[in-house]
Amino acid sequence: MNYHVLYVYQGFVFYGYGLSSQDAAHCARPEDVGVGQHNLWFHQLPIFRLAYSGTAAVSVFFVISGFVLSYKPLQLARRRELCSSLMSVASSTFRRGFRLIIPPAMVMAFTMLAVWIGLFEHGRRATKDRSIITEFPEHHAERMETFLAQILDWCHAMGGMMNTFSWKDFHPVYDVHLWTIATELRCSLALFLVLPVVVRMQSHLRYGFEVFLLLSAYLWGRWDLKLFLAGMLIADLSLRPGTQSKSTRKSIPSWIQTILKTILFPISLHLLSAPDFCISRAPGFTTLGHLVPSFDTNPVRFWPGLGAMLLVSLVALSSQTSFPNNFLNQPLIQYFGKLSFSLYIVHGPILHTLGYWLWPAMWEVSGRFTVVRYVVGFGMSYVVYAVVLVWVSDLVWRGVDLKAVGFARWVEGICFLEEEGG
Repeated sequence: MNYHVLYVYQGFVFYGYGLSSQDAAHCARPEDVGVGQHNLWFHQLPIFRLAYSGTAAVSVFFVISGFVLSYKPLQLARRRELCSSLMSVASSTFRRGFRLIIPPAMVMAFTMLAVWIGLFEHGRRATKDRSIITEFPEHHAERMETFLAQILDWCHAMGGMMNTFSWKDFHPVYDVHLWTIATELRCSLALFLVLPVVVRMQSHLRYGFEVFLLLSAYLWGRWDLKLFLAGMLIADLSLRPGTQSKSTRKSIPSWIQTILKTILFPISLHLLSAPDFCISRAPGFTTLGHLVPSFDTNPVRFWPGLGAMLLVSLVALSSQTSFPNNFLNQPLIQYFGKLSFSLYIVHGPILHTLGYWLWPAMWEVSGRFTVVRYVVGFGMSYVVYAVVLVWVSDLVWRGVDLKAVGFARWVEGICFLEEEGG
């Protein structure tokens, strides 16, 4: 969310702290004019920039997805409940499309109506004002000549989102931010393809096979699938006997575990903080930038991907009463975790309707030609936008997201055969 709010107005979101004008002239994108003059803000420092790093958020999201989708089948397999494990994979495979597609389809349908009745027109005009939208003017869906043509355009966007036979990124015209939905669906199905094999393997062979799959995905240029498979490996490791049991975890003293976590946790956040561009010229990342393999087809994803794997591993392999799990289990954090999918799928339409009107309007009040006035206007707009976003997201979570989960289970109950003796 913060990434998409900021990159409309400020190019610093793509770059690390301390990038000089001379270095920026060699590696910055042509459209990021003057970016080298605005890279000394404290929020660009490693870890701080995670507040708005979209690359880091996507990386963590994909690793967690692989972890969550794999956990139950692997847990049942460790109990030697192989039939139940395979049934769990079948159930997840059947319901995955409902879970991923229904909520964004409903939100995009409302977006389509908003485009048709003209609610996107102000945002469309605002993106053409380069005195305000100084960096990245996002695409606005076109208003068609007839309502039927608008519906057909929405159907075309939905068809592209549900296309599992192409591995190209697809950016739906009604919300370009939702390119991850199609990616998530494809990677989920790929994970479900290998899980029936993985759960039948001996544990000591399974780890090697999972690492082989992960490396294969990376070498073939599938950074997204690599993160899903890493989530599966982490889930398997977290289920080892004694991994989270205080009574059996005797091999490594607790003080050594604390030291390791104290060292590895900030390292994972530092890796996640890697800037999108000019990494080899950004202080604190220069060496890391040169270590990215030359054959990597998505170098911007390399270090954030490793950081996400390390971070999720630290969380998954820690006890529920230790840091960071004791923090993540706080009620407010849990609430936003439940709300996260809805936040993701509604923040784009709200930004294009409310946001592109709100920020220029606030700057008319506060002024924007000094740093203080600019920040004050931006901050006031952000608070209003965030409040509206959370409110709408809560409505979508309760009214659409949870209903989609229940609907998928209902359809599954109709379609699937009952287990013998059930």
